[in-house]
Amino acid sequence: MAKVNKLIFLLIILLTIPNFRLFGNSGDFERNYISTNRIPGSSSHSSINLVGNEQIEVFFSGNTSYDGMSWETAYILKDFIIDANFGTYGINIANTTHHFIIQNLTIFNAIDGIFASGIKLENCTNVKITNCSLYNNSIGINLNIFSSNLNVSQNFISNSTNTGIFTLAVYNSSISSNNISFSEAGIRFIGLFNSSIEKNLIHDNFDYGFDVLLCYTSNFTNNEVFRNNYGMKLGFGSINNTFSNNSILDNCEIGLFLEESENNTFHENLFVNNSIRIFNTSSDSILSSNLLNDKPICSFSSIYNTNITGNSYSDCGLLIINNCSNLNISKFIIENSANAIYIVDSDSINIFENSITLSHSGLFFENSENINAFHNNLSYNFDGIVGINLERTFFLENNISNNINFGIKWDLVNNSNILKNKVYRNNFDGVILSSSFFNLIENNNFEENKRNGLTLIDSELNNITYNKINQNIEDGLFLEDSPENRILNNSFLENKFSGLQLYYSNSCIIEENLFSGNDESGIYNYNSNFSKISYNVIENNEFDGIMLKGSNNRIYQNLIFSNQIGIEILFSEGNKNVIFENNFSMNDLHAKDDLNHATWYFSGVGNYWDNYNGFDYDDDMIGDSSYTLLPNIIDPFPLWDDGANHIPSIYNNNDNVAVYNFTATNSGILKWTLSDPDVRNGWYTILHNNMVFKSQEFIAWTSGIEIDIAYANLHLGFHNFTIIVSDGVGGLNESSNFIIMNDAPNLITQLEDNQIIFLDDGNITFWSLNDSIHNDRANMTISSNDVVIKEYSGIEQINFNIDPIHLGVGNFVIRVEVFDGLCPPISDEINILINDKPKIYPNVHLKELYDNSTDVIHLGNISDEFNFNANYSIYINGVINYTLEWDGELEIYFNISALKNGSYTIKILFSDGYNGTVSKDFKFKIEIYEFERYNEEDESTNDYLIYAIFGSSVFVITPITIFLVQRLKKKKKE
Repeated sequence: MAKVNKLIFLLIILLTIPNFRLFGNSGDFERNYISTNRIPGSSSHSSINLVGNEQIEVFFSGNTSYDGMSWETAYILKDFIIDANFGTYGINIANTTHHFIIQNLTIFNAIDGIFASGIKLENCTNVKITNCSLYNNSIGINLNIFSSNLNVSQNFISNSTNTGIFTLAVYNSSISSNNISFSEAGIRFIGLFNSSIEKNLIHDNFDYGFDVLLCYTSNFTNNEVFRNNYGMKLGFGSINNTFSNNSILDNCEIGLFLEESENNTFHENLFVNNSIRIFNTSSDSILSSNLLNDKPICSFSSIYNTNITGNSYSDCGLLIINNCSNLNISKFIIENSANAIYIVDSDSINIFENSITLSHSGLFFENSENINAFHNNLSYNFDGIVGINLERTFFLENNISNNINFGIKWDLVNNSNILKNKVYRNNFDGVILSSSFFNLIENNNFEENKRNGLTLIDSELNNITYNKINQNIEDGLFLEDSPENRILNNSFLENKFSGLQLYYSNSCIIEENLFSGNDESGIYNYNSNFSKISYNVIENNEFDGIMLKGSNNRIYQNLIFSNQIGIEILFSEGNKNVIFENNFSMNDLHAKDDLNHATWYFSGVGNYWDNYNGFDYDDDMIGDSSYTLLPNIIDPFPLWDDGANHIPSIYNNNDNVAVYNFTATNSGILKWTLSDPDVRNGWYTILHNNMVFKSQEFIAWTSGIEIDIAYANLHLGFHNFTIIVSDGVGGLNESSNFIIMNDAPNLITQLEDNQIIFLDDGNITFWSLNDSIHNDRANMTISSNDVVIKEYSGIEQINFNIDPIHLGVGNFVIRVEVFDGLCPPISDEINILINDKPKIYPNVHLKELYDNSTDVIHLGNISDEFNFNANYSIYINGVINYTLEWDGELEIYFNISALKNGSYTIKILFSDGYNGTVSKDFKFKIEIYEFERYNEEDESTNDYLIYAIFGSSVFVITPITIFLVQRLKKKKKE
């Protein structure tokens, strides 16, 4: 109740502010005397203004049987048309408790002021408005100031320039089944209490479908909100409301926007092609069982130290993280969503290895800090990543491509990093930063985006370094109202407009960048002042190397060549740009400055111009006469050497192509010797794979200098080191070295030397191989006893398998030789013994009759093609009896004459002499009896069936039980 009183108090303050009015003037009382409580049907009626019970009773005084004291005797206005004639209202009723029914009216043209209304109720109770058509009004229906028990239903409201239905401090009312369209807003509530809003169609409005402020304990159910700019906004001071079974469809910007509201419940709502935004909203707001595009919305609020994985929420349509910390969010695959993963008011969240496509925003972060997003794939969304009001955010190695709008969109993001991301082929800018400060953007690829590769607006003190910003449809990098940014060591190649555009962005530092092949300018400076442009290579741009429209800029020590115009200066104020120690070579026109906006020297040193035709008689490397390009371009101190200016000589102390073993050598030194008799202010630059190597750019040198550059930690692969040398007076030369960091093929032996294998072991892996660096000459061979048995081409990853059956029995030397096409071949060999397994052939003819005279039984045969010092041992009941040798073929006999009556286990252990752990067991049991010959006269003698069971396998000999039986009279031995 305290919250309700607080909301009412806020409304009272609002309404008592001097000169504050939410509505137009009430107008004069219209005296219109009708003899009945119902106005008869007619084609038209003038505007109606009824203020207070007295005026209402006079207006309806014609019929005393209707007094407006109940719904049965309610005053009724129906069945006519009101043209408000561009006034402030069609119907205005105020300060009454009488019952009213307003139905079947058509009201239009109440547009005198933003609060002019088709129907306006102020401080009224017990009013029904139904089946009315209201159009072309500022507000269709205006329910105002402490009105209650209102029922607004089944009305058609359109083309309202302000709002279809507006409320201010209304309670205990129902708004249902209305159709509101093509208005500025569908329904706008300011102060709605204990009311029901259901089954309304709110569509095609230009701003919000629902715009709700200060709403308390009301129910919004079964409404359809579609094709508005915003679907539904629940704003400041809205508490304890319930939203259920609403359909929020295809609204342009946001489906549901929660702002500074608390303890609201959203249950079983359907969102289609719409997003959800949360701003300064209590985590007590409950979102449960809602759907987005027929998939569940997964919402987490106020949880900590948790892993949330897509494996557990595989059907998630939208993931909302609100007021959480220390979470890991990974492996979600989401498509056709809104803000697919939406994180708000949270801290220390890791988002990694997610794949999001065909959604409004892949990742959306708001009002959070310490957000780390890495290794995510964000493609074919409206925006790849959106960040608003973030601190200490870290984006690393994400793939962000083919999004309809921006790849990354930041607003109010500070002290954060964008590192090593691939941002390409997005329909607008690859990355855009607004009002963002102290960020690092480094080692990214911003390429082939349909507008700018990278854009900064109102953003300061950011570092943009070592990025590849190439082939974008407009500018590579665009800065607008963004001063004091540092742009270092980037490449700007083949962008369709300019490599870099500074637009009203002062005091920036542009150093050690490469601007090449851009369709307009390498650098375009528009009204940007006090910037420093130095140590850049600016070449082969279609129009200007530098287009300069600012003042107080310093441009020095740049290499500017092969552009249409080297530097063009327009529209600057005053002679305040200073341009010196630059090298102008091979441009169609070195410079253009129609109004003398620049000074072309500093401290007695000008620029090098390759078409200077003067002399340097005093050999001070400064031309003795001025260089005049145009009337307003005069360099009194041109850099020049009138002698036979040699191209700088580069003695390359290195191999042109060097191949090193990565594991053995991952560092080294490159050496060059430079000489030029005419060098003055010479400089050299070292590039590593077309990027400046360790700040080795524009380093001063003198003739005869030896340059040693150490490199280390080079990754596997191909490396191009190029030294570009200028003698400072027009001579330019370069030399390249190629270093291939190659790892030796990783050949791993899978067998031990002299290992014994068996003929029927099947495919056996002798070696496994892995080699990531090789060329098309790579090959391998395998030989057995110097005979090639297998050949391969291409070696990246392979197992070398051999089936022993193809080699046969015996000793073999297996050799492999691997050549990766770069380093000398490597080889390995293994000695192996291929052994056949001994074969046991049991005597299957043991089914014969034995008498007491039988001493020896034949158990079977053993054979083995390959053996050495073979032997076998016989155990009787676990005690060795004897050991004998054999050499490949053996018949096994066993003497039973010495056995007495009883049970015996005979075990024969067999070894073929190789791999001593191999043994063969041969077991059987025998029972021996003493028999008497059958006495035909002895009728009591029993007959016995005699049989033999004999079985075997290769390695394990199964027990063999032999029963020696004869048709005898059995007598057990004593």
